[in-house]
Amino acid sequence: MKRAVILLAVILFTVSLLFAQDVASIKKRLSSAAQAGDWSAFAGAVAELGAIDTVESAGLILKSAFALEEGQGIPSDYKRGVFDKAKEALLKLNSKEVTEYLCEQITKQKRWEARALIAEILRERDGENILAALGRALKDKQPEVQREAVISLAKRGKTECVDALIGLLERLEGEKGLVWVEVRKALTSLTGADYETAKKWRDYWSARKEEVKATPGSPETPKVQSEPVAGPKTALLEDEIKKAPKFFGKEVLSKRFCFVIDVSGTMHQMDRYSGGEGGQPVEARRVDMVKDQLRKLVAALDLKTRFNIIAFSTTVQLWQQRRLMAATAQNKQDALDFISRFTAFGTTHADAALKEAFANEEADTIVFLTDGAPTHSGQHDDTTQLISEIHSFVADANKSRKVTIDTFGFETIRTLPKGQECVDFLKKLASDSGGKFTVIK
Repeated sequence: MKRAVILLAVILFTVSLLFAQDVASIKKRLSSAAQAGDWSAFAGAVAELGAIDTVESAGLILKSAFALEEGQGIPSDYKRGVFDKAKEALLKLNSKEVTEYLCEQITKQKRWEARALIAEILRERDGENILAALGRALKDKQPEVQREAVISLAKRGKTECVDALIGLLERLEGEKGLVWVEVRKALTSLTGADYETAKKWRDYWSARKEEVKATPGSPETPKVQSEPVAGPKTALLEDEIKKAPKFFGKEVLSKRFCFVIDVSGTMHQMDRYSGGEGGQPVEARRVDMVKDQLRKLVAALDLKTRFNIIAFSTTVQLWQQRRLMAATAQNKQDALDFISRFTAFGTTHADAALKEAFANEEADTIVFLTDGAPTHSGQHDDTTQLISEIHSFVADANKSRKVTIDTFGFETIRTLPKGQECVDFLKKLASDSGGKFTVIK
């Protein structure tokens, strides 16, 4: 027996030594590929780390995932390719040691993008420390990390995290942005209840905790006398959502958003939409419809909201230079003055406008409206290429940020040259980012 134990220890030591040698070899190849600018080879080496289930391998994968981010002149496809390979490699590492390492790194990694990635990776893992790690991530200062942790906890379906989620809900009640909405959804998913405030949630959970956690129907289930669950699962949240500011009928739930508005020449055309009193059809120039909707939305913003507005045609016009502004009375008036100066002219440089929108690093939502396909020439000869370039840019810029993009297009787009291609573009832009495409009609 003793001899067998010694033999097993020797085997494990030999395997770990071989793994260490493999990681060291790959590390050298990564360095050589980076020096040569051979990013395909770099991505290939990262992928190989997925076959080495060690803490050292996991650490190198995390480092490599964002190694190209600061590089100048590196094509976005390569940056995204390396990130995707790193994510795939991490998902393949399933040892207990790697899982414990990731649980530790969820608060130790300096880049918030890495912490968000770990929160997403742990969604698919088993381990006794995972719930605690995700609970710590709920206290992260970066909203994107919080959001990934919330989604992961909801998917795991363990009610042990309810108290931590209520704590985050309480901290977010002043803002009520996208993370707040995700917490409300997660709590409802885990408990079957729905309450307006953290206090009501806490009162409910302190009374029902043991009852919900116990196996339904078991003799040990406590007979707690408490209020029944509130109505349909998300009735109260849906009511809260309906109160949010609206743009062409669609609620804007974010508290950190950027509007990207087409003011090209075709926006001067007359059109109809059901935006009058009682939903009656209104006929007006498209640019004037948008001005009207933006004025109403800006007027409805509360002080917790931070926003920016970008208008684009042949040129890109910025209300603010790559930063979000608080919705104070003065800032809202300045925004209204900017909106009033919208004039429809020129071509549709949607690519440049979206790049400016992503430069607003605080933004978690982009609201994008256009009445036609992207073009620089005005003849739509370059539309297909521009659409491809836009999708590639957004996929790269959004791989870890996960900005929601809600898109809007006039119903008459379909009748224009490249119309169906533009509709497909708007639908994909929204669906790829978790947003929605709204037809203005």
